[in-house]
Amino acid sequence: MDLSMAGKPRAEHGDERRGDNRIECVFLTCLQSDFSFLSTVLYYSGIRMHRADTLEEADFLLTVTSSTVFLSDI
Repeated sequence: MDLSMAGKPRAEHGDERRGDNRIECVFLTCLQSDFSFLSTVLYYSGIRMHRADTLEEADFLLTVTSSTVFLSDI
């Protein structure tokens, strides 16, 4: 663990590691397990996932999070 980051909020020091290259993504899926796995794997690559259960919720999340990627589970 990098001690220089101790005591800082997680989101703050997470942004320092990734810089401004973070990608926001909305994933429309009804399967929580698929979302959790994918979200965890992609988090350290600088990709932040937001889960939506309905198309309306996905549309809302795309707007409020300024997401640039939309994924859908078939």
